[in-house]
Amino acid sequence: MEELGGWKRSCYCAELGKKDAGQKVCLMGWVNSYRDHGGVVFIDLRDRTGLVQVVFNPSFEPATHEKAGMLRNEWVVAVQGEVRARPADGINPKLKTGEIEVWASTEVDAVAFGDSWAGPEGLGISLDVWRDLFKPLYRQYCDLLRRGDKFAFFRAGGDVTPVLDELIEIGVDAVHCPLHLLPLETVVQRWRDRVTFWIGLDNPRMVVDGPREAIRQAVQRVQAAFEPHRGGLVVHCPWPPQAPFDHVAAMLEQWLAPPHPHPCHARRIR
Repeated sequence: MEELGGWKRSCYCAELGKKDAGQKVCLMGWVNSYRDHGGVVFIDLRDRTGLVQVVFNPSFEPATHEKAGMLRNEWVVAVQGEVRARPADGINPKLKTGEIEVWASTEVDAVAFGDSWAGPEGLGISLDVWRDLFKPLYRQYCDLLRRGDKFAFFRAGGDVTPVLDELIEIGVDAVHCPLHLLPLETVVQRWRDRVTFWIGLDNPRMVVDGPREAIRQAVQRVQAAFEPHRGGLVVHCPWPPQAPFDHVAAMLEQWLAPPHPHPCHARRIR
């Protein structure tokens, strides 16, 4: 269904008991059985130690429950969730883990999705096609995330300003697109109070080529556009292996400079 990312098994199924109630766990194994009881999905998850019941409750985690509807017997899955004591009438004495169950959840605050229909000159498709094909799909994504109390981040490879109002309308919380393709001051003035921008330097090569003062000035230009409170911005700070350390340091130091340091997503590109 999706990649594991950084998920790692915290324990084995049959190691869990009432003593673990309230703990967050990550389990991996096979779907031994699948049951849908009036919208609440239950699976028995099996590994080499035994079974444990996993609950997918739409009122607890709608987004995770939606994914559970695709599960089938003998699928290999990884599940994150909270160990809970079963109610007295739900205890299964035939099962070693029969006094507890794991309520599946996600550990993320936001989900990013996107497409490549935008280019440097704007949309690569007609507005009618975008509205008929893509907008309804994105609305479903946003509705699903909102029910799960998650933020929706949209990522595009080009200028999305022709449809930015409509992305906001359907529930997108943050937009990531190449800053050098946007008229920064105009975009910020029009949309800053309505959506968060997830952006970095307007010249992606600058962190490699420098010099340090040019990097600081480029960051300051973005900071100035989002003044006075520097709201509406999450900073995206990738850098390649060949970027000099002092260039990376200059970039991060300026983004984090007081009095209003920006939240940063910083990573080295391999």
